[in-house]
Amino acid sequence: MTSAPLGPPFTSLLSFALGGTATASTSNPAFQPGQRTAEHGIWKQTGQDTYASVREAFILFTTEPNPSVPGFPRGTQRITEAIHVEDDQSTSVASVQFFDVGGSLVRSGCARAVGHRLK
Repeated sequence: MTSAPLGPPFTSLLSFALGGTATASTSNPAFQPGQRTAEHGIWKQTGQDTYASVREAFILFTTEPNPSVPGFPRGTQRITEAIHVEDDQSTSVASVQFFDVGGSLVRSGCARAVGHRLK
């Protein structure tokens, strides 16, 4: 993870199913309405309280950068996350990559998250 400043916080809902599939939806205001699909991917346990997840979402159309948002190319977003769970809370660090429709990496960054089990 880099020391670059992170964007403003937003909420997401992640679901991890038995058998190793994962889905997620996000409310990240950096994306235009309808620009990004839900995430689909996989997860696995890597230790007693640690997990790894890789999820991808489609970016359906390109947006240009403006002063508050970097802009996103049409293509895909991949989130590779290391998760630590303790009781009903989790913390994670993630690598975030954006690929154009040809599969070329166009941008990457990092993210941190704090989660709570839905009850």
